[in-house]
Amino acid sequence: MWIVLFEPTFFEPPATHWLWQLASHLTFTHSFWPLTYASIDGVNWTLALEMQFYVAIALLIPWLARTRGSHIWFWCILIAWGWRAAMYRFYGGHEPVRLFMRVMQLPGALDEFGAGIFLAKLMDRRPDAGPIAALGGRSRRSSLGP
Repeated sequence: MWIVLFEPTFFEPPATHWLWQLASHLTFTHSFWPLTYASIDGVNWTLALEMQFYVAIALLIPWLARTRGSHIWFWCILIAWGWRAAMYRFYGGHEPVRLFMRVMQLPGALDEFGAGIFLAKLMDRRPDAGPIAALGGRSRRSSLGP
């Protein structure tokens, strides 16, 4: 709907252009290429990052379930900062938009996502953790018996 209302020239030839745009946005891979990065609705580039994170989480569930939150956050920080350093090395001389685009790919934002995982695991480890306990109800421990 956004395209029809606010981008009336979107479907002008060549068809390969708008097909590429639609395909990359529907697969949430539009953040990978400068041509599609923020092309339809600029702020929606973050949706690609979020969906890529969800796929990564789904693939890493066994590791995440058995690993301490602090270790997960440590590895996320290490990967993110390493990614940012590499992107700065390769794209630091380019225009700031291109550097930002490269730095903010999923590996570069892992420290932020890792902080969320760490906090979620920290809250889950408390003796009174649980959705009911957070609202002032019974805790998981008390619901298991004496």
